[in-house]
Amino acid sequence: MIDHESVRKTALFFLLTLMDEAVAQTASHKAVAQLKSGLAKNEIAPSDEQLVQILNKIYLQTKGQVPRNRALERPITWLQVDDAGPSIDAWRKFQRDATEAEVVAVALGKILGIKEDVVAAGIGVSLGTIHYRIGKGVRLLGKAAKSRESRADVRR
Repeated sequence: MIDHESVRKTALFFLLTLMDEAVAQTASHKAVAQLKSGLAKNEIAPSDEQLVQILNKIYLQTKGQVPRNRALERPITWLQVDDAGPSIDAWRKFQRDATEAEVVAVALGKILGIKEDVVAAGIGVSLGTIHYRIGKGVRLLGKAAKSRESRADVRR
């Protein structure tokens, strides 16, 4: 048995990093199976470091199934909100502008809320590298969100 929060984080990570519902669902199933098999009998939740290691491993195995920087339709139908609310468009622009490593770091550190030292250990890079990737990624995401807001203001 695995806790709901770990499953939620797994699904959200793959949905946001792969941007393809079908591939994200397959990757999520594979990751949850590996997370379950890594738990002791009385455990229901993996450590954040175990979670990061498995998410990163499955992401690296799966990312080739989805062309990077392609023109995406709107595959994430259940995340869509009306035009007045938040949009996934800024994240799509961020996906185009950022490196894969920055997307993964921001998804793990800022979206899923995993501590940066745990992300660094789970991915196998230095804490300074994670700080850099997240910092640069957040700046790019902010820029993408601002450009979306500017376009929305022009339409009004």
